[in-house]
Amino acid sequence: MLDKIQPILLTKPSIEPAAEETIAPYDLLNHDADSKHWHLVTNDELLSELNSDELPNLVSNLQTTTKEVCNVLRGIGTKIILVSRDPAEDLDLCDSLISQRFTISINTFASEYINYANWLIAHYTDYKTAEEISANLLTICEHISYYQNAFEREEIAKHIGSKFKIPKATVVKEINNFMCSRELQTVQHIDDGDNVLPAWLSNNPELSDFYWKQGWVQHLNAGPATGIYFATGNGPKKLTNFTLIPLVHIYTKDEMGNRRLTELHNGHIKTVLELPGKAFTSMEVFDTIITGEGAFFTLNGFTKAHLNQLKSYFLMEYPKCFELNTLGWQPEGFYSFSNIIYKDGLIDYNQYGFAQVGDYNYLSMSASNVLEGVRQEDDNYKNDKYLCYNRSAIGFEAWCNLMVKVYPEHGMTAIIFTVMTCFRDILFKRNGNFPLLYFYGPVGSGKSKIAESVAAFFTLNMPMFNLANGTDFAFFSLLSRFTNVAIGLNEFDENTINENWFTAIKGAYDGEGRHKGTGKRNKTTVQSINVAIMLIGQFLSTKDDNSVLSRTIPCKITEDSNRTAEKIALYDELKRHEKEGISSLICDVLQYREFIADHFTMRYLAASAALKAKLVKEGINAKNRIVENYSVALSVAGLISEKFNLGFTYDTFFNHCIKEISKLASVMSESNSLSQFWKTVEFLLDQGIIEAGNHFRVEAKPEVRLDAGKEAGKKISVTKKFDGPKKLLFLRLGTIHALYMKEMRSQTGKAGQNEQTIIAYMKDQESYLGNNPGSWFKDTNTSSYVFDYEMLGVNLDRSRDDAADTVTITGRLKFDSQLEHIIDKQKLTFTLMQDESYTNDAGDRVKNEVLTNCISDLVNMAHQLKRDREIKVTGILSVSHKGDRTFRRMNVTAIDFTEEINAIPTDQALVEAAFGKEDDK
Repeated sequence: MLDKIQPILLTKPSIEPAAEETIAPYDLLNHDADSKHWHLVTNDELLSELNSDELPNLVSNLQTTTKEVCNVLRGIGTKIILVSRDPAEDLDLCDSLISQRFTISINTFASEYINYANWLIAHYTDYKTAEEISANLLTICEHISYYQNAFEREEIAKHIGSKFKIPKATVVKEINNFMCSRELQTVQHIDDGDNVLPAWLSNNPELSDFYWKQGWVQHLNAGPATGIYFATGNGPKKLTNFTLIPLVHIYTKDEMGNRRLTELHNGHIKTVLELPGKAFTSMEVFDTIITGEGAFFTLNGFTKAHLNQLKSYFLMEYPKCFELNTLGWQPEGFYSFSNIIYKDGLIDYNQYGFAQVGDYNYLSMSASNVLEGVRQEDDNYKNDKYLCYNRSAIGFEAWCNLMVKVYPEHGMTAIIFTVMTCFRDILFKRNGNFPLLYFYGPVGSGKSKIAESVAAFFTLNMPMFNLANGTDFAFFSLLSRFTNVAIGLNEFDENTINENWFTAIKGAYDGEGRHKGTGKRNKTTVQSINVAIMLIGQFLSTKDDNSVLSRTIPCKITEDSNRTAEKIALYDELKRHEKEGISSLICDVLQYREFIADHFTMRYLAASAALKAKLVKEGINAKNRIVENYSVALSVAGLISEKFNLGFTYDTFFNHCIKEISKLASVMSESNSLSQFWKTVEFLLDQGIIEAGNHFRVEAKPEVRLDAGKEAGKKISVTKKFDGPKKLLFLRLGTIHALYMKEMRSQTGKAGQNEQTIIAYMKDQESYLGNNPGSWFKDTNTSSYVFDYEMLGVNLDRSRDDAADTVTITGRLKFDSQLEHIIDKQKLTFTLMQDESYTNDAGDRVKNEVLTNCISDLVNMAHQLKRDREIKVTGILSVSHKGDRTFRRMNVTAIDFTEEINAIPTDQALVEAAFGKEDDK
């Protein structure tokens, strides 16, 4: 019945009653208490009484517009009294009559007449709890919103505000909200014979029902007629040139990331856009965003109220979804590729890029058609697409078999590291670290190829990150974008790498991310590093006391000089599979995730114990970190070999690990800062830059006096006695350190360790005995550091070197010789170059130049030693190594000229050439 009077949408308002009004002096209390009467009153005289439901029936039977119904009623009277036991049954009719400026009063057989507004307030608030009153206030506002007289509404709002301690403006605002909503949704009936709705709407019961209920409707796929139509007094009116379909709400606390995927269609083209959270806050923002996507716009007459109508409906229609900010393993227990999800089976993303896993939706933007039509350089998710699911043509065991055959020396390590990567989060949780894989070797050795084979297990044709020319943003984004995925960092060189990247690579071992600002109130966030890193470089890094090297499982790759046809065929087969994609093998491995998680800890402890026992037996002294790294690899090898045939046995891999640990321990012991210091001291002695008795002293003594701190503010010392004479080294570090620093910079281009660091390292060694408060060095009595010389393992005692063999080498001067002052003495320095180039088996000429830095007291020969001159030198040669680099130093005692130099004419020869010999005269 109400729909025939006023088809409107009711919303929430607030209210205030007007002053009570006595409408008629008649006593109506004598009516039957069970009856209901409508009294139409004019000039305070009762003109007509309609018993029971006659007024509603009258309205219902008129079958005409509200305006004409009211005209009929006004012919009877303009004031209406409802006498009823339960007036609440007729509130809708009362509201409709109020909206047509009729005056309504209520009598409930229990009171005098009370105007409609006051009755509403009493009905919804008397004898109600505070919670009920709060909930009912909007209902009261809704009813009051039908009053047409603005002053009357204001008075009622004022009364409500005063009674319930609410600002009047708040009440008025709620009343106006209801009025505005109805204004937009009201459709005025038109005369019979006219079309109430267009055919596309009237012939579709579902659409027309939505239209009457919501006050708007979308006309889809209609060419130029496509759009959103809003109800007006003259029927549906098109106010947009597009339809809108809510797809998914990408939920996050981050304001920039919180957005809604929305499909727009203008009848000709369709697009999916990401509406930010602020899109519905104003018409200007909304128009700007949609217009930026193409020919999508609102039409004249579209207002904020229309936008609010759309917002109130559509915001409830977006299913919540979580964006996958990282790809790979997810904490919810599934592995996300860019194009599919694996969780006990494969789950596809829909065309918009989201998929349901359990009770939640997850979005992969790289799988969404939002990116259709975007140029590749504008695609922010193009790197994600490298981690895509591809069905492998071979199984995991066949892949292992190929890896072992193609890379016989380090294929085992590559396979195990690949499996470790699949379970990186589990292994990291146990140890708090995860080792890096380090492939190093000369150009053309194949180090990049084996790294590519590991990476291809996860990604398809993804290029390695080049450490020589990448950017900070690209570097840290790569390390934080994936979880349980192996990525390669190429051109790793400790001498050229960005220092921040070197630090980040060290931190990756311990899972340390990078702190960065969010741009909001000094807040920061952390870019976590959850990838498994492979380093690829020509040289083994020993920088910073092997800080990176000790965090890796290094593999020295050498060129295979015997590549048979069979080997080439196997290599080509492996690379063909990698190019086609083998990432489905990840799923083959992940099916045993629970097994790995349950057994890893116990297997790790057993592997670590076995390794340590074997190393002790072999006499190999390796740092704990190295043992931990290989223990992780052995643990995973043991577990996964129970599920797959890897192409090698656990025992074979165990022995391989022992061999690699032995080599690594040797390299690290030779390349750490303290070892480098002692080698430099030996070299300085060889070159005569330092001398025994002045900078140090080696002496056998049965006892030695050492500092023992302070007592009562005075230094005290103790005497340490030995079972017999012990060979001791007394070192004046202060006089040597500056020379050490200069030589380090000469050799490496970088400074050595400062004096305090060297002292700290020395004190950690078993050979260190303490500080001697005073003993004689040449012309002075001074303090020195004391070491057990035999335990120290250096060669500074040259008392038996008088008969040492000297060497003679021939070469060309690379540069002109120089005169330098070293320890207040003038020395001759030059670099000798020997050509040891050769022709390899392939017939190619391989250039090889050997450089020897020479120092000599023969300063008077400086003017004769010019660039490219060939000379022969004799002296004591020392050779040192830093990583894969060799440094040659020679203390030259004699310089001879070859025939080339001797052929230079002497003064006598020139005279004889000009005038002839004396005998010829």
